[in-house]
Amino acid sequence: TYRRAIYRNNHAGDLTGALSLAFPVVEKLVGKDFFQSVAGRFARETPPKLADLSFYGAGFPAYLKIESGLRDFPYIPEVAALEWALNEAYYAPDAKPLAAEDLAGIAPQSYGDMIFLRHPSLRLVQSDFAIDRIWSAVKAEDEAALKGLDPVGPTFILLNREGFGVNIV
Repeated sequence: TYRRAIYRNNHAGDLTGALSLAFPVVEKLVGKDFFQSVAGRFARETPPKLADLSFYGAGFPAYLKIESGLRDFPYIPEVAALEWALNEAYYAPDAKPLAAEDLAGIAPQSYGDMIFLRHPSLRLVQSDFAIDRIWSAVKAEDEAALKGLDPVGPTFILLNREGFGVNIV
């Protein structure tokens, strides 16, 4: 019916909008129209599992790897993986980082019993491409840096959230 079609179109628009918010650099790299087309197909084929759209899009980087229009640009799905890791780090649960003074009162004979857990926001992104430099140049809208950029990696990026920002190392 007509009302169901309106709901379906609004729902698909919400999902592509969520993907646009999670992958802004990818959208700039491929162009708005191409991004909307691919994101629309992804949204139709991959409905969200949670009501919170902040967590929607985990499979989008893998989806981009099989997108025929991106065969000549294999770094784009890798940039998407970086953006998803940034999203995950940003929305990770809060946890107090361990400080050196927290360890001061522990007896040396207990060191072997200690177990350290990584901070929930910590992410390591590895790529065969220079996705950190590509992401930074696109984010800064630095066309000169992007044109002169060799996209070949390898690249290892460490992400963690402090306060309301995500650090990229």
